[in-house]
Amino acid sequence: MNRVVAALLACSSLSNGAIAARPEVGPDPNNETQVLGKRVSGFRVQGLPLVDALIQLGMATGQPMGIEYVDLESLEKPTSFSLDHGTLGEGLRLILAGRKSYTWRVENAVLVVTNAFVRMGRANLLHRVLPAFSIPRCTLQEASHELEMDLTQQLHPGMGIIGDYNPGLKGLTVGPLEMKDVTVRQALDRLVEAAGQAAWVVQVLPRESDQAPSYGFWRVVEYNDGATVGRVGELILRVMYPVGSPPSYAKPGDKP
Repeated sequence: MNRVVAALLACSSLSNGAIAARPEVGPDPNNETQVLGKRVSGFRVQGLPLVDALIQLGMATGQPMGIEYVDLESLEKPTSFSLDHGTLGEGLRLILAGRKSYTWRVENAVLVVTNAFVRMGRANLLHRVLPAFSIPRCTLQEASHELEMDLTQQLHPGMGIIGDYNPGLKGLTVGPLEMKDVTVRQALDRLVEAAGQAAWVVQVLPRESDQAPSYGFWRVVEYNDGATVGRVGELILRVMYPVGSPPSYAKPGDKP
């Protein structure tokens, strides 16, 4: 495990590879058709919560993904299904069947799964605008950590992040990138789009989406990380509730 100072050295800003932040625009119908039409076969999910089922689908199709809403049910409640031959869109509809508040959109090359209860504007740190975000060539997890530090600096000027962090898989790198006037969500989308084999997932409940917890507002999942894939819901619950067990998803308390 590396120290934060290593992250600062590894992910310092570079002037080359600069790109402008993409504007907040609606979904591209052509791009959405291409993404949702990706083929999948022999796909099985057995006893995994919603969050992990979605990530398994992304891994099976090589589709970068963002999950901007979680609740206790999506992190805990097991689900099982299979799709012998079909498309990513069919798999997505199968996973989200019966969950009427869930929707999805395709932004550039990233499939974003969202919910009607997602908070908007200043009530959600995903919409926080950073004046600049830049990284050199580094691992995806290092880039995510740099983004987290930039957000922390904006929320609490002069405050750093103390402790270890996961440097990620050396083979999954991104950058150099430089973005101007970019929302946190745009930056996350750009990182997983550049990585290709990855997803980002918020790890706060809806009512807390205006706060940055010490364990991090989001988690970046690398599809080739066997220690994480299939356990994302469990790992998020562990950081949310480090002592004791979380309340049952059948009870109120995780609602927006």
